[in-house]
Amino acid sequence: MVANMASKKARCLISEKKGKALNFELKSLLIKMKELEQNLIKMTLAHDEMHAESFKKFVRQATFLYGDLTEERQFKIDKDVYQGQLILVKDISTRGNANKKSQIGKDTKVVEYRAE
Repeated sequence: MVANMASKKARCLISEKKGKALNFELKSLLIKMKELEQNLIKMTLAHDEMHAESFKKFVRQATFLYGDLTEERQFKIDKDVYQGQLILVKDISTRGNANKKSQIGKDTKVVEYRAE
């Protein structure tokens, strides 16, 4: 019975040491995860800034090449160029149907732009 108690105590000590080691490893991993999250945030912000700068560059070049953007030529987020026409994005089908113009509503204003 004494040997059995000593064996149980030894197993408890071993388990306690393993638990402490696992706790230390968990804390180390949590610190590493926090560092990775901070790096991801920094990289995301840098990526977003790069895209914003690219867009500003595009607007500057478009203004330079085509002059001031008048009201008719102002950038509209809800429109896109499709088959040489500027139409509402919601009217552009992604299904690949042959007759795309039939999907444009009657109240949709279609403006054609051609490069000069």
